[in-house]
Amino acid sequence: MYVIGTMNTADKSLIQMDLALRRRFSFVEMLPEPELLAGISVFDVDIATLLLRINQRIEALLDSEHMIGHAYFMPLKTLADEKAREVCLAAIFRDKILPLLREYFFDDYERIGWVLNDPVKAHRDKFIWLQTASDIPGLSTLFPPAIAGNLTDRRFRINQDAFTSAAAYQGII
Repeated sequence: MYVIGTMNTADKSLIQMDLALRRRFSFVEMLPEPELLAGISVFDVDIATLLLRINQRIEALLDSEHMIGHAYFMPLKTLADEKAREVCLAAIFRDKILPLLREYFFDDYERIGWVLNDPVKAHRDKFIWLQTASDIPGLSTLFPPAIAGNLTDRRFRINQDAFTSAAAYQGII
């Protein structure tokens, strides 16, 4: 009998179970294989290159154990229609990739933006927006001067329009 299981090594909340399993079973590291996504293009973006670039940034900021697997993008392989692939990619980023990055970076939206290359994109194409004073009440409105003077306003929001923007994905690469 063969028992095959998968486990994300980045999930440190299961470290005791992971150690117990490692004593009893053999483990084979399976790194992301962007080449399995070769030939898939959405919004004129090669998905294999997109995944490779995201993982290069994650590895530089965290480590190789946090790289995103190719399996997230495999549903794109079965879709022949460009519009269906665009909808699917938006769902993958909105429902899978962004929540995973939020977990990895403990909701540090600035670093998430770095992974998605937001600093070089036009404002409308960024996945992560730093809120401006015109969007929200300033710190001096919310807190007494002694507190407001010691704070840095770093309130971020997710730009929902970016999920359907070709330039948002093209800018990642």
